[in-house]
Amino acid sequence: MSSTATLLSDLVALGERQLDAEHAAADLIGKFLKQENVPFTTHEFSIQVPRTRSAVLTGDGKKIPCAATCFVSGVIPDKEVILSSAAPMAESPNVPNINVNPYCPVISRGNCYRKPAVAVTHEGLAQVFAAKEVRGEVDVEMVDHTSRSFLIGNTVNPRVIVFNHYDSIGPGANDNASGVATVFQAMLDHPEMLDHTLIVVAGAEELSQDQPFYWGSGYRRFQDDYGPLMNAAKKILVVDSVGSGTVQELTDMRIIRRAFPIAGLDTNPLPITLLTADIGALMTVYHSELDLCDRVSDESLRQTTEITGRFCSEQ
Repeated sequence: MSSTATLLSDLVALGERQLDAEHAAADLIGKFLKQENVPFTTHEFSIQVPRTRSAVLTGDGKKIPCAATCFVSGVIPDKEVILSSAAPMAESPNVPNINVNPYCPVISRGNCYRKPAVAVTHEGLAQVFAAKEVRGEVDVEMVDHTSRSFLIGNTVNPRVIVFNHYDSIGPGANDNASGVATVFQAMLDHPEMLDHTLIVVAGAEELSQDQPFYWGSGYRRFQDDYGPLMNAAKKILVVDSVGSGTVQELTDMRIIRRAFPIAGLDTNPLPITLLTADIGALMTVYHSELDLCDRVSDESLRQTTEITGRFCSEQ
């Protein structure tokens, strides 16, 4: 097994990479880079992350399996608002809700809402529909957290900047251990690319207290401190969820905004390409316990490594 394949497996083995597990993931990445003799610096920043103390959903007094998907504590008084977590946050009403991913049979925490909310399985949704009286209650606390991003390569005048993230909701083989492993493999295959390329492996991409976008915080914190590098770069590549299906190079800003919600994209468009794989395949495991290494394709990883190396070599 290659060193990057081992890293992917080790990251997934940590489970959900939030809070202490995110720190453990960062330690794994730092250890990997030292073993491969790759110099790096770190970029630390403070955020707050939601942590669930309890989540209970009942139908006619019987418990229905669920997980909190929100930033606040409170009550879900009934079953009147049932949402698809596959829908973008902007299309969801800001009300207490029960949510489900229509493509994933298990609990899939696709969105984190600003009102009390729980995610359920497909079977749990059937129980909700069948019950006359439904009630949920969640207890969530916001926890102070110091996150760490890794800066590898040219931090002075990079012509190319490559972004990915290592934190996750669920074990996150596709989202986004796959991105970390493939970018690192491209770096090992083409060490010369670090002369003109900066690789940013970000923490805190999944959750933060930021508004209106709670995701992408690690990217925006980099932008806050290294914005001139981004503005001067000739090309920016974002590598996310590349583990399953044919790998795509996307430049549609409507899609890029969802994966890379940095500030000022409307007024200061940047030369950004998003590298991702089959979104349909991703949604079947998205932010769930199913996003494991057996859902990652060697061919997808190979394609991503090859495209990343080419992207960083072209001037």
